[in-house]
Amino acid sequence: MAEIKLNSIWVLKQDIKFLDWWKSEEISVPYFENQKIQFVIEKKLDEDNAIFDNVISNFLKLNEKDKLKISKYAYESYKDFVNIVGEDEFNFVLNKQEDIRKYIHPYKIYITKRRKDGLVYLSINTNCDWEEEHWLQIVYKNWNEIVRVWPIDWHLLCIDAYWDLSRENKICW
Repeated sequence: MAEIKLNSIWVLKQDIKFLDWWKSEEISVPYFENQKIQFVIEKKLDEDNAIFDNVISNFLKLNEKDKLKISKYAYESYKDFVNIVGEDEFNFVLNKQEDIRKYIHPYKIYITKRRKDGLVYLSINTNCDWEEEHWLQIVYKNWNEIVRVWPIDWHLLCIDAYWDLSRENKICW
């Protein structure tokens, strides 16, 4: 099994089935109170590591304060779901959008270069206590611009999911 080295997360090992997927060991992520999370990078072996290294190292500098920015979008996702199923379906009630972060549990971070624009996107896949079937996906363009907070469907942008140009710069929730 091949390996590549990145300065930001050390050694990545090639996936056995998907040869363009490179997996890290679980790494402590300050953004999630130093929870250990595995990174998976989708890249060609001969593709430049520096762009991925830059995104990861800058993302690892984000902290709890930076995570506040997703609260608004995650809370909207929660409210949309509650409007469909009702609050009585949960053993918790959220009154403040900042509290939403207690109910989001990351389990893997995917990094890929989008073919359409050549930019690197970082997608945080999480379990969330209100949507146990589809969970929640938080997508950053590069490492600092939130572009999507949505149930996991593996699309990086709303325009990719809906083929609707009016959604090109819209953050979905």
